[in-house]
Amino acid sequence: VQRIKKEIFSVFGVPIKYQRLCALEHSPARPNNYSHPSRLARDNMERLRNGGTIVLQARKRKEFNLTILQMNGNKISILVAPDDTVEELKREIAEKIDNTPPAIQRLFFLGKELSDHRTLSSYEITVEKVIHLFKKKVQNVNAQNIL
Repeated sequence: VQRIKKEIFSVFGVPIKYQRLCALEHSPARPNNYSHPSRLARDNMERLRNGGTIVLQARKRKEFNLTILQMNGNKISILVAPDDTVEELKREIAEKIDNTPPAIQRLFFLGKELSDHRTLSSYEITVEKVIHLFKKKVQNVNAQNIL
């Protein structure tokens, strides 16, 4: 199933987390009469090999604009969805703000630092909320200092 979802993403651009694959089965006696779709799983893969059809049901994203406040007072707005992860948000920020790769970003909401693996909804981040962006200090390592 994951392999099929990856292929759909590469061809059609539908993100994997928004794909729901269903199997339509038909009877050889009535080739145009399909049964109700059922979630695609390993047990019905064999039936698909024998003439079934896969249907992609793309789930809608419930997007909203999130305000990112930088240390210098500048604000940017980023379109996000509740099930986006903090890591995905950091990648979006990196695309909008020069010299801010995800590795040096520290994001805070209501005084708490956000963990990369958690979703925005797990922090109850919704429309009109503000995320504070701080940058980690990066030390320049000089080869002469190492020797």
